[in-house]
Amino acid sequence: MKGRLRIPATRLEVTELRTAIIRHVQRNHFRDAVETFKSGRLTKKNNLYRLEPYLDDQGLL
Repeated sequence: MKGRLRIPATRLEVTELRTAIIRHVQRNHFRDAVETFKSGRLTKKNNLYRLEPYLDDQGLL
């Protein structure tokens, strides 16, 4: 049926979709925090500092 979304059939598709959603949210809602972290300017005053963040191999927090 045209216009309907297909449910991901494989584990790989689900994983890729999840990663895409996380990337979208991080880029749109946490852009400044992610850029600050990437630049190495994360200070103890930043809310992320307490969470001990790291970037994975796909660049996601």
